[in-house]
Amino acid sequence: MNHQRQISPCAECAPTNTSSCQCGGSGCEKCGVSTMVRPRFFPGQLLVDGDLQLLSDYTATKDRLHNRFLHGAGVVCGLPVRCHPCGGGKVIVEPGMALDCCGNDIVVPCAVELDVNKLISELRRDRLAGYDCGDPCDEKSSGDEPERNLRRYCLYVNYCEELTDPVTPYISDDACSNIECEFTRVREGYTFELRCDDDEECPPNMWDRMRQCIDDLELADRSADDANALTQFSAQTHFAHAQISSQQALPFEAADQSLLINGTSKLNQFSAQMDESEGKQVLEEIEIRRTMDQLRTTSAAVVRYDLLDQAQKEEAQSAMPGLEEQISAAREAVQHAAEPLKSASLQIQSQRDRKLASEEISQAQLWSSGQLTPDQAISVQRRYFAYGVSTSTSALQLMADIASQLRGWLLRNIEKRGLFADCKLLNEVLAVRIPTAGSNNPQAIAQAAEVLVYAFLRYLIDCICAALNPPCTPCDDTAVKLACIEVEQCEVTRICNLERTYVLSWPTMRYWIPFLCEIGNAFEKLCCELPKKFYPKRDDRQPTFDRNLQYYKSTAPTARVLDDKPAVSNLLRLANISDKSASATLNIGGNLGTILRSENVLDLDGKMSMLAASGAMDLSTGLFSTLGGASVQHDIKDTQSAEIDASSPIATRVDDLTEAVRHRLTATTLGSTTVIRKLREELEAQRLANESLRKRVDKLAGEK
Repeated sequence: MNHQRQISPCAECAPTNTSSCQCGGSGCEKCGVSTMVRPRFFPGQLLVDGDLQLLSDYTATKDRLHNRFLHGAGVVCGLPVRCHPCGGGKVIVEPGMALDCCGNDIVVPCAVELDVNKLISELRRDRLAGYDCGDPCDEKSSGDEPERNLRRYCLYVNYCEELTDPVTPYISDDACSNIECEFTRVREGYTFELRCDDDEECPPNMWDRMRQCIDDLELADRSADDANALTQFSAQTHFAHAQISSQQALPFEAADQSLLINGTSKLNQFSAQMDESEGKQVLEEIEIRRTMDQLRTTSAAVVRYDLLDQAQKEEAQSAMPGLEEQISAAREAVQHAAEPLKSASLQIQSQRDRKLASEEISQAQLWSSGQLTPDQAISVQRRYFAYGVSTSTSALQLMADIASQLRGWLLRNIEKRGLFADCKLLNEVLAVRIPTAGSNNPQAIAQAAEVLVYAFLRYLIDCICAALNPPCTPCDDTAVKLACIEVEQCEVTRICNLERTYVLSWPTMRYWIPFLCEIGNAFEKLCCELPKKFYPKRDDRQPTFDRNLQYYKSTAPTARVLDDKPAVSNLLRLANISDKSASATLNIGGNLGTILRSENVLDLDGKMSMLAASGAMDLSTGLFSTLGGASVQHDIKDTQSAEIDASSPIATRVDDLTEAVRHRLTATTLGSTTVIRKLREELEAQRLANESLRKRVDKLAGEK
């Protein structure tokens, strides 16, 4: 008989007092079909064994489901494996609890003595079909190696059940039937087993899923670099377009004069350095990039001055004495540095930046020279260059090619991985139209580039947020590893208990790590609020112009910039991270940071200003001094020029911090931890020192 429940329409089964259908309560259920079924009892019901067994199975299954997916498999507490007092091939497993991957509770209520040699014999029998052909865990040898006496095994515990307490069932209607005993209890227990010490791979984690979503790290690195370059180009182009459309020249200010003086000096130093070595000196790539940026900013400042009318030039010369001579010196410095810099730029690793550098050096030579035809002097290309945008056919084609590469990367990855949560992303990327070859419309390329950069950021956010949702853990092996044991000539010589997996209790984690709530809020903003800032429609945006152009510095590979930092490479080696993966990861992170800072969607500069204004830097100084010693405090003080004021709340903030820490670090919770006790002592000493400092400052303020 089919006992599947038939769901009636809402109008038929919903009580009159039910306002809406809901799953899990009275009324018409509309939840999906589940494998979990529990019995329902009512007066006058005839109960059979299946009803009661269903109730038992439902309760046990729900409990296992809870253990499996909420806690995971591993050791919950206890179960250390220690040496046997009498030695020999025996160990003792102390009491404790574990969960297997099916969610079964494995409880060892008292210490258990295990004969390791017997377990080894059972392992041989199981692995070799009952034949003793030597140790199955032994590595294969050529026969020339000496016999290995040291064996290494791992001890596992398994959940098991057995039926107990049989009784004879009561049957009254058939006296001649064959009556067999039925078991009335299911006793839960455990068994131990040894296994060969095989390397176990770590289960997939969110980093693996992010890596799978991003796919090839090198291609992702290149795409992030392209997105960074397009960000720099589109930001300058938007401002230049708005400025040129308004038909107003940007006033020549003291900041421009500063750029001229500094740029002239740097370019002259570079030229002298190359002249002395006859152009044969090999420079660091970052130095070449800095010099390229100096050439761009200096030549652009010269062109901005040249575009002023006579009245504006006279006004600028009056406000800035010596400006005319400085313009001439800068013009000469640009012309002199152009050729050696073009030769040095061939050392830039990025093919894109090599091509762009060669084109921009030629543009700088052309537009900053004093020998232009009347048409060249008032050309749109020259006006764009005044704001840091090279609009030659080759330069624009290069930017269009970069945009096409980024668009192709996005389409390939979106179609390969599918959409996670950003449902409009694919159509928006498909709708991007990049100007064809020979286009002389930098604004159209910049608009397409902006959409693609935002799409790139949204795709990465989509990947990260999708990876943050943990999948259900598969259950391929129900055994729980307790320890690994080394046996030499039938004697247990060493036990390692830390090769096990622990079950992390989330209530405990939240208690010991209180900032988990803040981490969750940060992820919420990242996945739900931040993507809104990257939609292409930004009609209210006011274009801005950065005189201090830093394209080549900002697009330098982050890994190459850190090449001269031995601490970074040593840390990577310590973490067993390959140079190839580390370089790609660093480059992606560096490019994303530059893009976000350039777009200012996170207002990083504003947050740093607020942090400094709130006195958080002063607070960190006191805390670093407490935890790291006087040398750290000295280094931080060297970076701050502000004088200590009598009304400064430094001491008050540190006192509040000290008091908060004192409340958390009580003797009942952490008094037995030596490190924590030491920290409390240091905090108390710091509080007394702060009190003394505050009194001295108050005294000095009173004397004034």
